This record gives sequence, C-alpha cells and structure tokens, in this order.
Amino acid sequence: MIARPSTLVALAGLVVLVLCTGASPGLYDAGGIVAGATALAATHPPGQPLHAIVAHAATYLPFGPLTFRIALASAITEVLAAWFVGRIAFAIAHDSPDDEPRAELAATVATCAALLAPPLLRQATRAEVYGLAAALSLASIHALVRWWKHDPHALSRAALFAGLAAAVHPPHAFAAVLTGAALLPAMLRARRVRPRAIAHAALAFVLGATPYVLLPLRDAAGAPQWGDASTWSDFVRYATGAAYHRNLGAGSIGTAELALGVLAYVATILGPALLLLAIGLVVTRRAQGPTRAPLLVALVLTLVPGLLQPLDARIPDHLAYLAPFTGLALALTAAALASAPLPRTARAGALAVVALSPTTILDAPASACIDAPILETLAFELTDAPPPRALALVQSDLATMSWRAARATELARPDVAVLPLGTIHEPWQWRPLATHPCFTTPPVAHDLPTSLARGRGCTTVLSEKRDPALRAIALLGSYLSEDAPISRPFTERLDAALARELAISPPGLHDELAAQARNQLLNRAQRLVESGRSDAGLHLAGATLPFVAASLRAPLERAQGTRPLRPPVPVAIDPDALFDASREDAIRVAAELLFRTGDPVAAEALLLDQLDRGDPRALLQIGHHAAAAGDRATAQRALDTFLATAPALAPEASSLEQALAP
Repeated sequence: MIARPSTLVALAGLVVLVLCTGASPGLYDAGGIVAGATALAATHPPGQPLHAIVAHAATYLPFGPLTFRIALASAITEVLAAWFVGRIAFAIAHDSPDDEPRAELAATVATCAALLAPPLLRQATRAEVYGLAAALSLASIHALVRWWKHDPHALSRAALFAGLAAAVHPPHAFAAVLTGAALLPAMLRARRVRPRAIAHAALAFVLGATPYVLLPLRDAAGAPQWGDASTWSDFVRYATGAAYHRNLGAGSIGTAELALGVLAYVATILGPALLLLAIGLVVTRRAQGPTRAPLLVALVLTLVPGLLQPLDARIPDHLAYLAPFTGLALALTAAALASAPLPRTARAGALAVVALSPTTILDAPASACIDAPILETLAFELTDAPPPRALALVQSDLATMSWRAARATELARPDVAVLPLGTIHEPWQWRPLATHPCFTTPPVAHDLPTSLARGRGCTTVLSEKRDPALRAIALLGSYLSEDAPISRPFTERLDAALARELAISPPGLHDELAAQARNQLLNRAQRLVESGRSDAGLHLAGATLPFVAASLRAPLERAQGTRPLRPPVPVAIDPDALFDASREDAIRVAAELLFRTGDPVAAEALLLDQLDRGDPRALLQIGHHAAAAGDRATAQRALDTFLATAPALAPEASSLEQALAP
C-alpha cells in the first residue's frame, strides 16, 4: 500500500531533522532535560514527567551520544506533531468520499507548513519537552475535530491525549481543552453529546495525567529533581510551577501588551497564511459539512497559552507555547483553500505560499541546524576548573545546566559542591550542600555570606560572577576564587575559540550561540581585569566587538601591561538581553573596562558611536563614568538626556540618580 503524500512529507522531514539533530549540550534548559531523562527524574517545574519517561527510553538507543539520543526524541515527536496538523486539515476538509483528494492535498500542504513553522521547527533538533507536548496537544485537537465531524468515540481519545500533554507541559494541554470548550456548545445544540461521554472524557484526562506520580516516587528514591515533591503541598507547588513563575516574567507587563506582542509575532510568521485563510473562507460559497465558526473560535482560544508569559521571539521555549495555535491555523488555512472554488492556478499558488512561506523557509536552516560543539568544550571547562572539595556558585543557565547534565550522565565531579543561585531560596536547592563536609549544619539561604563563612578554611569558594560573599578576587578557569590564581592554558585556548565563533557569527534572530560566547568572554574579561591582568581582559573585551570599527577597537586590542585600576563602575545592562550579553551590552562592558583601566577617551568614543546607533543606555553609561570621575555636571546632563530620550527606561537610571543625589 502506498503511503499518503502527507505521510511521505513527514518522513522526508524526519530524515532532514535527524541529520540536523544536535549532539552538543545546547542552550536554555537542555542540560536539565538531559539530566532528567538520564536519571528518570523530573526537571524544572512543573516537572514534565511523561517526557522524562519517553526520553529515558530514548537513552537506550544503541547509537549516538546520549544528548543526541534524547534530542532525537524531539525530532521524532515534532514530525509527529506536524503529521497531526496534516490530519487535522484532512478531517476539516473531508466530508464525503469525493472530498478525499482535496482533503489529502490540504493535509500535505499543512504538514509541510508545520514542519517549517518556527514554533515547531525550533524545538525539533534539541533536547526539549515541547515536541512531545505539541504532538499530544495536536493529537487531542485532531480527535476533537473528528468528534465534531460525527465520531462520537473521539472525545475520550481527545481527553486522554490532553491529559498526556498535561503530563509534559500543561499550557499545551490547556490549548486542547480550550478547543474542546469552543466545540462543545455546537455539539450540545446538535444534541450529539451526553453526560456519560463527558464523564468518560474527564476520567480519560485524569488517566492521561497519571505520569505525575513519578514526581513523589522519584523524590522518595533520592533522584536529583529540580524541586521537592515529598509532601502534598510541595507536590502541588512543583506540579503547578509556583516556584518558577517569577522566571517566566508572569505579571511583569499588562495583558494588552502581552497580547499585542503575541499578535505581532503571529503576524510575522503566519501573516500570509492567515490572510489566505480569510480569503478562502470568504470565497467559499457552499458549506463544507458543519459550519467552521466553532473552529475559528477555537483558533482564537488556542492563543491563550501564549499569553502566560511575555513573548521573546529569540527564545525557542517561548515560541513553543504557540505550537497548538500555529498547527490549527495552518490546518484551517490549507483546508479552506483546498475547498474554496478558486481557479486551479490560483489555488495552487495559494497552497504553495502556505506550504513554503517565505517568512519561514528563509529562517529554517538557522532554526534547525543548531548544533554547537564549542558548547561541549565550554561545559567541560565549567565542570573541570574547580579543585577538589570546592563550592561552586553558578548563576547562568549554561553553567547550571552543564553541571546537572554532567552529574547525571557521567557522575562527574562528586568532589565539588554546586549551588545555583537562581533558586537559592528554595529549600530543596540546599539539600545536596547540607552533606558537604564543610557545612555540618544547613546553610542559611537568606544570608549567603554568613553561610559561606562557615566553610572558609575548609573549602575553596568559587563564583561564576563577581559576588560580595567573596573576600578577594583571583582567577580560576571560568570562576572567580578567593585562592591564588591558577594558570589554565586550556581556558585561554577556549577564549580564542569563542572569539573565532563570534567573528563568524552573523547578526540576526538566532543569536543564541554568539550571545553565550559574548557572555563567557565578557565575564572572563572582567575577571582578568579584577585579577590584575588588564591587558588580557581588554583583549578579550575587544574580541566581543567584531562588528565595531577597527579604530574604536584598537585601544582594547593594543593594551599592554598592567594598568592602575579604578573601582568598579555600574554597567547599564539591558535586563531583557539574551544571556545578559547583547551586542549593545558588550560595548558598554568594554567601555567600562576602558574607563577603569585609565582610558576614558576611548571609552567615551565607543559609547558615543553606540549612541549614534540609537542605544540610549550609552548615555546612562556615560553618566556613570562621569559620576565616578567626579564630573557631576556631565553626569547630570547625561542623566537628563537619557530620561528625556528613553522615559520608558527610567527605572534603570536609579543607581545613577542615587550617585548624584545631594
């Protein structure tokens, strides 16, 4: 039997995605996902227990690095999600046996479009939970469409898939539930649903969510989970993600602003498809089975999960919340165009635009090919640098996740205690440290310096970034230490490799690797300057600015010898910058290092050039430098101009305002 064209498209997509699947540690939560899969343990709230089970099974594949096997599960499930988008289009367009050819055409177009859509594609080649969540939520929506199209047994299947989606990522399940809510009134009016069916569906949903029992079971077994599930209240906080809401930025902006951000992004990636959907619905003069109005209501409701956090289009995790909406929009568009009474040429052209949209196909290579071997080298350096019996304080996602993955997959460095500072106030975070030989009593989360003082003389305290708990500054690989500096040629070779990566990294939406390289090099540059190696620190800062004119980089690149060092000056960091290392942030950090090492003229030249590029924070940095130099008049003018130019950024000026207060 010959496979359907939509299935062949999905299989072809799988082949391509497998070839692009990453084996490096990856960015964002990849290290934590790998750790959870390896240890069969829940990851960050809400835990994603079903993904831990599925990805753990993938670790038994007899080929490829462990990270590749887990990422392969993402490729397979994202292709399955795209296939379900095609099945949704088929179900919408198929009303009679005569409709099958055009319904299959709609399915093929929708499958191809879904494979290229960023909310799905950007999850497909990395270790993440969203491929499985998208596949299950779209499987649920497909079953709901079948239920709406006269399949009474499909409701329980839809509820089961939604429950399983909830055991991976609840917002995806929420999209499926909202789709069911949109279709239910029409089903009730048609008297095609009974209370017993609703009860069976509720039971199926609960059954699908049962993988959450993994959280307390693995917690009792001592598995390294990212939370506490030992009591009912702790389990509820874990499963609802209560401890993680602050990280999502929920409540930081208003609902209207959230909605506008989501709609703007949707218009960017799906604008042509949504326009063609409207055209297809308008020109369709005869009904295709039941009216599609409930599906259009469902389409609007599936946007709701995307409003749970501010949308940052640079971060693929944020885009994943829009996968159910994207899938349903593409399915509706393909079905409407395939059914519309259009001339053959017009229909073919419209379907081609949906399948191979210019807004997505040009971005596809950067979305799919994300493997970065240099991250593996960087992760190794982060875990290799600490000496035995050390306590490492880590802050960045990469450092935290690198330690989690290394511990879970290789049982690496059991002689080092690691304390991630991002969730330091969570009691479970301190549990491993309480067994450290230098901390005989539980550390005090709200008073880190006092807690660390107990271990002094017993352990070496390292910090990924400058921390007031450290009494002195010395350099140890990727960390700051209280002990004497240790020369590590490996780190210097890594610096050179990261600089080469930056030199060839083009600007654009997918700047994650370059941002991480900048973050590492800038942190290293600041550490080197603090430890007395100002020339090496300035050289590294210059390596983060390949996009700046050579004449402006020259003072950084030609620095020689040790220079007298001014006290630290506040740096105007963009709070929304990816990894705190945007191109603009790199310029301000480099300018601050130039100012501290005695070259304020070169620092001002960098900042004025950046101001001409439209960066108002350059004014804020100029003000900080002037205030540190005692030039209050210049600092005040810079502050006033900053507030007049960028009033929305006024809260960021508080430290300069305090410095200039009488």
